[in-house]
Order: sequence, then structure tokens, then C-alpha cells
Amino acid sequence: MSMLLSGKGLACWQPRPEDPMIDGRGVTPGDVGIFSVQEGFQKIFNIWDDEGAMRQTAATQGYEASYHAPTRRKNIIRKEYSQGDTVVQGTTSRTTLASDRHTVTGFEFRHLEPYRMGGVLAITSVAVSERLPPSVQGSLHKHILQHAELLYRHALALQNLPNNEGLYVVTGCIKSDSWAIAGFSDPMTPPEDTLRLQRRRPGVSTDSAAASQYVWTEKGTADGYCGSSEVEGSNDQCLFLKGYKLGFSQPFRERVRVSTSQEIVGCGSKKLGSCSSRSTCGDDLHDEGTGVHVRIGDNTAANFFEPSAFHLSNFPDDSDMPRLYHPCDAINMALLEKTGSDFALSHDDDWIPFVEACNNDYDRESEGIQGAINSRASVQLTHRRFIFC
Repeated sequence: MSMLLSGKGLACWQPRPEDPMIDGRGVTPGDVGIFSVQEGFQKIFNIWDDEGAMRQTAATQGYEASYHAPTRRKNIIRKEYSQGDTVVQGTTSRTTLASDRHTVTGFEFRHLEPYRMGGVLAITSVAVSERLPPSVQGSLHKHILQHAELLYRHALALQNLPNNEGLYVVTGCIKSDSWAIAGFSDPMTPPEDTLRLQRRRPGVSTDSAAASQYVWTEKGTADGYCGSSEVEGSNDQCLFLKGYKLGFSQPFRERVRVSTSQEIVGCGSKKLGSCSSRSTCGDDLHDEGTGVHVRIGDNTAANFFEPSAFHLSNFPDDSDMPRLYHPCDAINMALLEKTGSDFALSHDDDWIPFVEACNNDYDRESEGIQGAINSRASVQLTHRRFIFC
């Protein structure tokens, strides 16, 4: 979890795309899926590519509202990292070059004593970022709020979702052709406090054509891995993700799972997606400054009001919480518990500024990001700001 401190988004410790790997695309903005540390991001469908299938689900589920995906525009793509760059937490870094002062031959990382845990990412090929234009991301935000229940139903129809799992909607990513990562959860002590990554000599045989050009020669007490694309020249290996996390309450999940396509859901006797009365169907709490959004009520209609102050206290004890892989999980869990809403929506941009501001404290005084989130006493949404305090 320490790589969250980079401020680039959700770090992917499993950058490889799921099958099929031959298309060379990997993760793209608009992908909807779930995330785990072990498996990485697992795509279920795409907002735009699968619009027709979504419309079919809406029809079979009795969804009265007309379904259309937001208007799609060209994604913003730019170079994010050069070969030889590093992203580290809890270590120093040094990139070694050949005599031509251009060719990267290896990397060296040394543990910094104050840090009890940390991680490193060696950029072994150019990494590019791809993200939605701001106008499209804004439209996608409104789209998720309007169709939260349909998104969940469509995902559930395609894949059996874990009981406590929310949906992750990708709005941006950083990808490369190859990568090398390592992480440690306990302090590394001399002489096992150095990690070294070396480029393979030309002509050295490997297990497969897609094997990385690099190998960890020293890892100390850390876990280290390398990888590269199976499609030559493609940037389909995902290093960081940014997106919306859509969390759902347990009563909502149970109601959806036991319902049939003919069952009446939502407000009164109206069908899914037809409710529009805030007084009888619930309210939305939304902060334009952060995008944090919670839904109160049993329907998916989008009704808004702007609270002057919203205070959440008594964050659950560690013993009562499932393991969290993402700060947005903690945000959504707290919002769902304190509001009794059907769903909560937050974005990685909600927690990244907080993490950057507290960068110097986490690994020195707590058990990393996870410990920091779990130890905070309250969450506040007040004066158009979201704060862990």
C-alpha cells in the first residue's frame, strides 16, 4: 500500500492485463471492474464499448429510464515517465548507465532506516498516461450517479461479485511495455538492505519471448517481480490507476440479488430507475469540490443539495472491518455506515491530496496507508472539503 504515497493513484502490484493479452490495449478509461492486490484490476465491461449490452440489461431488468452512455471524446495521452526513472517509498534510488551515458543498465535501491515498509517501481520502458478529458469525466460522474443500480446489476449478470466488493470505474491509467517492482513490509537491515535490478546481457535465453529484459539480482528481504508485454511495442502493462469507486450497502446488495427482472424495486410501486421524488425516495449528499457523493434512499434518481457541514465520527474498529485495498473503500464504508444510503461514490482525487500532505508521517508513525486510514477518528465533509482527521 506504500506506493499510494506517490500521488499517482492506485498502484498496481499486478500490472499484467487479463486474458486476452493479444490486443495490446490493457486497461483503458471507461473500464468497469474490481480490484485486488493479488489479481490487480479485473475488467468486467466498458462503459462505452459495451453500451449495447448495458441497454439490453436495462430492458430485461425493467429499467424505465432511457440508457445512453456519456458522449465519448478522444482521451488525453502523454508521456509520464522516461526509461530509467523510479518511483520509491522508503528507499533511496540510483539508476546506472552504460558508458554511452544513455543506455540504462540497472537500478539500485537502499532502505531508509526510518521506514518500516516501502516499495519501489523501476521504469524499464517509457510509461504513458491515458485519461479522460475533464468534461467527459464530469459527464461520467453524473452517469454513474444516475445509473448506479444498473451498473451493479449488469456487473452481477456478467460475474459473481464478492459480497463486500464495489465497482471501480477507470478514468485514467499509467501504462508501459515493461516494469519491475518490489516491496517490503518489514524493515530491511544490513547487509540485506539493498535491492539491485540488472539488465540481462544480450543473447541470454529466457523462459518466454515476453520475459523481462531485467532481473532482480538482490532483493534483501523484499519481494520483487519483473514483467513485460506479450505484444511487442504495446503499452498494456498498467502501473497506476485512477478512477471512481462505487460502494454499495449490504441491504442494497441483498435486495438486488434476490430480485428478478419482473420485481418492482426502488420507490413505491415504480420500477427501477423511475423514481424522481426526493421527499419520498431519499436525498443525495454531494460535494462539488471533491466529487464525494452518497445516496440516501432506495432509488437511483439524482437529486442534489449542498450541505453546509457534514460530520462522520466513530470510524469502525479494525476488528469490524474487512481488509481494504483502496482508500476509497474506507471513504465509502464510512459514508454508507453513517448515512444509511444505498451507495457511495468517491474518486482517487479525493484522497490523493491528503496523502501527499501527510507523506512524511505515514510509514514512520503508523502501519502505512492502511493503518493511517483505520486509525483516524472521523471523516468530515465540510465547507466543500473532504478531510481525514
